[in-house]
Amino acid sequence: MAGSPEIAVDAAALRALERTGGDEEQSQSSYWRQEVQGFDIDKDGVVPGAGPMGNVSRKTGILRTNAHWVLQTPFRFIGRRFATFAETQRLGRLVANRQGRQLTQDMMRQVLALSLIRDHLGGDIPEGAAVVIGDGYGVMTSLVRLTFPDIPVVAVNLTKPLLADLAFAKRAVPDTSVAAPDSATGIRAALARRDIGIIGVRADDAALLAEVPVGMAINIHSMQEMSTPVIARYFELLRAAPSARTAFYCCNRVEKRLYDGEIIRFDEYPWKSGDTILMDEICPWDHWEYGTRPPFWRRNPNIKRHRLAFLEKVSAG
Repeated sequence: MAGSPEIAVDAAALRALERTGGDEEQSQSSYWRQEVQGFDIDKDGVVPGAGPMGNVSRKTGILRTNAHWVLQTPFRFIGRRFATFAETQRLGRLVANRQGRQLTQDMMRQVLALSLIRDHLGGDIPEGAAVVIGDGYGVMTSLVRLTFPDIPVVAVNLTKPLLADLAFAKRAVPDTSVAAPDSATGIRAALARRDIGIIGVRADDAALLAEVPVGMAINIHSMQEMSTPVIARYFELLRAAPSARTAFYCCNRVEKRLYDGEIIRFDEYPWKSGDTILMDEICPWDHWEYGTRPPFWRRNPNIKRHRLAFLEKVSAG
């Protein structure tokens, strides 16, 4: 595009994130300062050892695949209430296959979340970009892009997790380019390019969301790991986004104590009385975890709540 700024895409964008992955970040809560110490990833998406963002199972043999299928029976039973579940689950399996991994319970939860969003919004998906705040290995980013291939998806995360999101999303959606701009000019240019379908934004650069017409935003299990001011800032940015409407799906712990003692409560997020709530309940599929030993399924004591709402819009301050 004539006159547009140079934008690093694909491998160049991932290399740029890799170079800054060790930098100190203002957006890190005490949770992430602790958890990120043992987490690393390179531009090729190689994650040595275990990570704090969920399970990446590379064991894809038929026996393990069948075991996951059987153990995911309760999740599929819940999914039957959503008209779009079968299609979204098919896309979830496509993402897993392209990423060379098993469709784990972490991924099944994201399939269920997107099925719920699709069912509640129906044909009422707001115009604009989709924003995924705090993804895990690019799963929701990939699912949203495959479901809505005509809208750009902006993934916001801390640098190392963002590198994982983009590297894994590129595998899942190979026919689109990924970019990681670090300026307002850069993100506007990336949004204008049809070949760039996935845009990564470092959490410290979250102010760039002011340039994004956010039609839909999703946060699963990561606001519970942020400090209160960071949570408030995301709500401010979504409310002030240059779009007529912004739908926000949020699924997080009812209450969580961070390593520094700060207590994060879902009810104390900066919701407004002017928000139009489409659904609000204790999340039924986050109650359960499965394993390979009897009793196979167990209740997760950490209760999660999820809400889908059209946020009350405000002017940018």
